[in-house]
Order: sequence, then C-alpha cells, then structure tokens
Amino acid sequence: MRRFSSNQHSIILGSSSFWEGVDFPHNYLKSVIIPRIPFAAPQNPLMQAHAAQLKAIHKQPFVSYSLPQAILTLKQGIGRVIRSENDTGIATILDDRILTKKNMASKFRQL
Repeated sequence: MRRFSSNQHSIILGSSSFWEGVDFPHNYLKSVIIPRIPFAAPQNPLMQAHAAQLKAIHKQPFVSYSLPQAILTLKQGIGRVIRSENDTGIATILDDRILTKKNMASKFRQL
C-alpha cells in the first residue's frame, strides 16, 4: 500500500481480500475495474448449505441469497473508490450479465 500511494501511476490487482477491507484513504484510488460480478462459487460448501436451506422453504437460492450477496460484495468493491461524499472515481463492470440477465438487471438498477 505504501508503494501504491507513493506513485501516481500505480496499478493494483486485487482478489477477494480487496473486496473485504483494503482501505485507501484520501481518494488515492481513482478507478476500479470489475471483470466479473463477484458471485460465490456454487461448489462452496457454505453456499451449498444456504441453497439447501432455501430450497427446503421453497425459495430460489439465486434470487434469495447469491444475488444479494454479490450485490453487497460489489458495493464493497465500489466503496473502495468512493469513501466519502467528496470522493470521485470510476467503477467499471465488464460483466455483461448485469444488463442481460433479467433478475440481475432489475436488482442492480436499485444500486
């Protein structure tokens, strides 16, 4: 983080930890490029357990759990750029599913 903040032309490639709490104060971060919507892997045992519970009560796991979790994670990623009302920046989402899939498009419009 020190090297990033000391060089105006730095680039950081992030993984899961980037979404969950890396903080760049003072508007250091100007842009975030998100290649894919951050859905949890369906093979993840925790994801499978949540899906089984939701199916048992006749709810759709994707709409009831996966999509809201992805939206929350996406907001956290965008929040790395916009930390306060005075911050400016660009968040670019390259995943076209945000526009082409019916359930996602309606949920993401609410952002």
